[in-house]
Amino acid sequence: MLEERIEEFDTIIYENYALRKSSAKAMIGSEFETPQVIGVIKWFAYKAGVKLVKQSPAQKKFFGDDRLKMLGFYDRGQRHSRDSVRHALYYQFFTANIREVDELNG
Repeated sequence: MLEERIEEFDTIIYENYALRKSSAKAMIGSEFETPQVIGVIKWFAYKAGVKLVKQSPAQKKFFGDDRLKMLGFYDRGQRHSRDSVRHALYYQFFTANIREVDELNG
């Protein structure tokens, strides 16, 4: 369970969720589970003192399938898992500067 293990993390990266005008009508009646889950994660992180990093959906786009394949992180059939990897890589390369951008020249 996340609450029991959250202190093992020093940073949690999550993709921001925002209701867009173009999809608002289709969301009538939705229970908005995604923002609820994000809220719970944020609460657990706050209580544990874990750093939260919010990213936009657009930030993951820098690491398209070709880049994931080049870096050895492409997992076929795992779209949501790949999106998580995309966000982590964006953080590593451009926010935390943990990895060298030169690695992307393939």
